[in-house]
Amino acid sequence: MKSLNVYTLIFSALLLMHYFAEPNGFAQTAITNNPAIQHQIEKMVSVVIDVENNKATDDNAKKAFELFKNSTGLNDKDLLLQLLFFKEHLNNDDSDRGRAVRVLIGSVYPAIPLEDLTKFVASALDNTEEPVQMRDLTRLLDGVVFKKNPEPDFSVLAIVIKGQKDAPSPSLIHYMFHLEPEKAAITLAQVYSDDKAVVELQNVLRTDAVDVINILSISSNWWQRLYVAETIRKNPQLRNPEILNRLQQDEHPLIRKVLAEIKGDKTEKLLQPQKNKTIPATSANANVLEKQREDNITIPSPASLPSTNNQPRLSSQPITQSQNVPAPSNPSTPGYSRITVVSIVGVLVVLAAAVWLMRSRS
Repeated sequence: MKSLNVYTLIFSALLLMHYFAEPNGFAQTAITNNPAIQHQIEKMVSVVIDVENNKATDDNAKKAFELFKNSTGLNDKDLLLQLLFFKEHLNNDDSDRGRAVRVLIGSVYPAIPLEDLTKFVASALDNTEEPVQMRDLTRLLDGVVFKKNPEPDFSVLAIVIKGQKDAPSPSLIHYMFHLEPEKAAITLAQVYSDDKAVVELQNVLRTDAVDVINILSISSNWWQRLYVAETIRKNPQLRNPEILNRLQQDEHPLIRKVLAEIKGDKTEKLLQPQKNKTIPATSANANVLEKQREDNITIPSPASLPSTNNQPRLSSQPITQSQNVPAPSNPSTPGYSRITVVSIVGVLVVLAAAVWLMRSRS
């Protein structure tokens, strides 16, 4: 019986190690290091650079890219994570490799269906506090909402949220309201309410800005109160002590997060808004492009690389970027990943069981 229990323990430990170390397992939601894949990415990046410098042909790049994708053994989503990890750890002055890895990212992510890409990116955002990772993942969401129009389209995000209504991704909600509060509020009303409630909200949003803030700040619907928080964050002239005090009593984590941003805003002013003032209409896409210009981000066309699954390749236009999710004041430093820790624990369990088994037989 002792031997049976030991063998069961050893088998369970090995199974646990395999499950968490499996590249395609659900535990791989965070952007973590895979040295073998990173080495292959390095080689593929060199090929892209050689093509740009006329040291290799387009055919060389196409063959190398197909071999690269097949040899990694990863699906497109996990490969995208590894490409983002590679990009994150480049030196800022390494422009050639940075441009080359952006070409690879632009060649991989269009093959992922938009709903799957949204779920995947939202999950990754929920599991990271690294500023660079958050910025790059946010750009991928920009690629979803600005895919067809110069103004944000939340239809794909709405489908994803409908599938997780009881516990939607906080990062996905935060992204929507940071980008376009009014459109986000209407989208969530369509998800969580009936048509009548949606029309009522639209009618409220057409009224005086001060009345809108007052009415929605006492709403029982958290997404309407979140609209208020984001609106006064974007428009300091609409802030007043009464509204801020009301929101400070709110226990919803996303609302509290926006209030923390307002508190840290150097331009914060407690003003009594004047009547008949409307909320300034802003072009979300203009904000995106302006932020992009600040970061000086360009993503060249991967014309030399093959598209996959008949999905369009990234054009010569850059992946647009929304207003970044604010980075934490003290971002965590890279360390052992959850996968690595569990694997180490599994090894120790197996070794301990083996020693115990040997002693019990002696």
